[in-house]
Amino acid sequence: MKTNYIRTTLKEAQANFEKLCNAVVANRDVVIIKRPTGPDAALVAADELSGLIETLYLLRSPRNAERLVGALRSAKRR
Repeated sequence: MKTNYIRTTLKEAQANFEKLCNAVVANRDVVIIKRPTGPDAALVAADELSGLIETLYLLRSPRNAERLVGALRSAKRR
């Protein structure tokens, strides 16, 4: 699945916040917000973030990561 990135400024994000939230939830878009000072921020759907955090947790252990990669390879061969 290809991720669609929407790039915007902080001022534009503030003016269009509800529209951006709807795009993030409905289309699985990721909004990159350029701030005037400091690093950029991102807006993602809460369930997408939860999935990413869970994946990072599962891959943190090298042994568990090897098992998961092996299972994926096995599933792709079927």
